[in-house]
Order: sequence, then structure tokens, then C-alpha cells
Amino acid sequence: MSSNGDVTARPQLSYGDPRRAHELFALRSRAFAARIDGEAAGGRWVEIGGGFGFDWDGYRWVHDFGDEALARLDELLDWFQSGVAPMFETYCGESVQTTAQALTLLGYQPYHAHAFFAAPLGSLGSGEAGADVEVSLDPHDFGRLGAQMWSEGDPARARALTRQHEGSEWSCVTVIEHGRPVAGASLFFDGAYAFHANALTLPECQGRGLHARLLRAHIELARARGKTWIVADTQVGSGSGRNLERAGLRCVATCLHWQPLRQD
Repeated sequence: MSSNGDVTARPQLSYGDPRRAHELFALRSRAFAARIDGEAAGGRWVEIGGGFGFDWDGYRWVHDFGDEALARLDELLDWFQSGVAPMFETYCGESVQTTAQALTLLGYQPYHAHAFFAAPLGSLGSGEAGADVEVSLDPHDFGRLGAQMWSEGDPARARALTRQHEGSEWSCVTVIEHGRPVAGASLFFDGAYAFHANALTLPECQGRGLHARLLRAHIELARARGKTWIVADTQVGSGSGRNLERAGLRCVATCLHWQPLRQD
């Protein structure tokens, strides 16, 4: 990971810069690893050859699978032990042909593209806060929202999500309407970066600009914490990507997600 001084000395993050792309992939992986480390249920993660392996509650993935990780593929696969084959993520850079060939031979196929967005905070205006809504910084409210979205409001799941985001490296912003959380996002702080993650909006509340409001709040939180960059990722072509662009972030890297043709 580059030091803050190294990052701030390079005020531009251009599309296709492999060194910077892998820094952002590692940032996102550290954010996910921090959730696992704080989860009593106990997930596992490992870094092998620059690729990050995750095995947690059915989530079996290798993030940022590149040439170095390919050379240690047997070690990676052994780490997953028996069970469902993991998914893979490959950077759309110079090495994509090699990693794509290897995964194709293993019986994998790409199923969607993902994009990373970033901007130096100094390049973003303060802007308007957006709609006048009630906003909570309590991670319990974010946990309640996540449980509504993913687990039919399960209180145990809400408590688990809260625990995962209570550390000093996290800040959660949640929109509350009539006492009910309806939209939220978490922000992970790491070095010079603030990573905008887990943006959630209840289906009936989508299309009202709430994600843009949350993103603006995160930009201001990142500034308050003295960060240099705001970073986010989303599926290519998504509405979230358009919100990120409107806020001033730019796509700086893309990657492919791979799944096995058949699950055992």
C-alpha cells in the first residue's frame, strides 16, 4: 500500500493505470476483510500473490486474480478446501488474456463487468447537501436497513451488520423516514482513501436521489477525516455509476467477474 505522501504526490488517477488499479482493488478487499475480522460468526480471508481469497457465509471469492496469483493457483484453490468452487475477479488490464485463458480452461465464464470510480477530494466542490432528509450516523440503523434488504428484517442479522461496522475505520450514513431506515451506505477509511461501500436503498424508495444524498454526506465525512481520495465500485452501466459520475468521480478501472459453468 502506498503511503499518503505517495498518493497525494500523484493528483490524477487515470483509467488503466495498473498500479493504481490494484491499490483500489486491495482497498476494497481490506474493507471486506475488516468486516470479517469483526464478525463473531467467523469468516476467513487470505492474501496470496496479490489476490484476496474470501470464504464467509457462502461468499467464496478471489478478488484481483492476476498473473502472480495465477502462478499460485493451486495454493489458492487448496485454501478453499472442499465445497462450492469460488468466483473470481480479474482486472481488465494487460494480464487479462492470461488469466482469462486459465479460468476458461478451468470451466469458468465471465458474467458481468465491474467498475471502480475515484476522485481526489480537493477536486470536488462542496455542493448542496440535497434533499432535506433525516440522516443517522448510528451503525445500528445501517444494520437494521441491511437486515431489511438482505434478511427479511432478521434482528440477529441486524446485530451482526452493526458489529461489522462499529470500528473506528467505518462510518455509516442512513436515511430515516418515520423511524424506519430506507437508504444507507458505509464508508471505510484506509490511509489516504475513503471507500464508499454497501449503498442500499429499499426498492420502494429508489429513484428519489437518496443515493446521491448519501454520497454527498460521505464526501464531507471523508474530508472531515482528512482523507485525500473518495473511491467506490459498482456494476458497469448501473444507476449507481451515474450517481458517482454526477458527483465528480471518474471510472479508473474495470474488472470481470467469473463464475463456474457448473456448480458442484
